[in-house]
Amino acid sequence: MINLLPPIEKKVLKEQTNLRCFFILSALFLLSLICLIIILLSIKIYISEQVESQKLILQEQLSEEKLETPKIQEMGKNMKSINEKITTLNSFYENQTHLTPILEKIWQSLPVGSNLSTFSFTQDSSKISLSGFCPNRELLFEFKKNLESNEHFSEITFPLSNWVKPFDINFSTTFYYNSHESK
Repeated sequence: MINLLPPIEKKVLKEQTNLRCFFILSALFLLSLICLIIILLSIKIYISEQVESQKLILQEQLSEEKLETPKIQEMGKNMKSINEKITTLNSFYENQTHLTPILEKIWQSLPVGSNLSTFSFTQDSSKISLSGFCPNRELLFEFKKNLESNEHFSEITFPLSNWVKPFDINFSTTFYYNSHESK
């Protein structure tokens, strides 16, 4: 391409191009300088924080060395006994049977209109004793069938005295809860 501009115009265009390049390079230099200052400032802050944390660690070590040895030994014994108590409590709570699922299963088996008056649970044998009220013999029989159909209950016994009255029956029953099947 042929440039037909007069030499003065060419010179002006070249100066404008040089001026633009100068401004761009100046802006890049200034931006680089600002980034360098920010990086150096963050390094300074990081190093000062590290120095402060090391000072705190050193002070802590010095204060620990000043503590008397018998005091530390006594604290160690106390911590050991507390840990033993916590371990004992933890094993106690792990061996507990949670009654909520048992009560839910019994409640789901209980027919409408019937209610329970007593509930007894022996954890060692997982034996459950119930007594309550049932409006009629059919509902009591339904309750017995529901308990027998539940795989978590076994050896369900209803005394013969429960079946004597046809209406307004105060019943009692005993059965066992099989916790190993629910896990």
